[in-house]
Amino acid sequence: MATVYTAWQLQVQVACRAPGSYSCSCSGRSARAPLPRESIDIHLKKDIRRGVVNNQQTDWSFKLDGVLHDASQDLVYETVAKDAVSQALDGYNGTIMCYGQTGAGKTYTMTGATENYKHRGILPRALQQVFRMIEEHPTQAITVRVS
Repeated sequence: MATVYTAWQLQVQVACRAPGSYSCSCSGRSARAPLPRESIDIHLKKDIRRGVVNNQQTDWSFKLDGVLHDASQDLVYETVAKDAVSQALDGYNGTIMCYGQTGAGKTYTMTGATENYKHRGILPRALQQVFRMIEEHPTQAITVRVS
């Protein structure tokens, strides 16, 4: 059964899949997300090689819809993609996008590990959801196109 969404119900959601547990450090950078996982604080350590006086910003705080620490591929899909795919099947536009530096895990999040079915990413799970819905509605003529 299709759900009717009004403009005020649709929104952009932002989630962060931070590597490591509640703290990660990479090249002098650290990230920490306090519970209840509504914001993430990022602190850059001072680089003493740049001199004593450095007015560069070192602290940021971001409000997010979710912070996914050590989340399984299944949890990532359930949290950030499942509803978007369901709404797309109801005829609404949806976009799922990964953004980050090289090596951050964008491809793993979207496509997963090919050698382990349990670790498949958002795209294979979305296709599974689409074809499961098609199986559940055998009387409907449905065309699937991928580009």
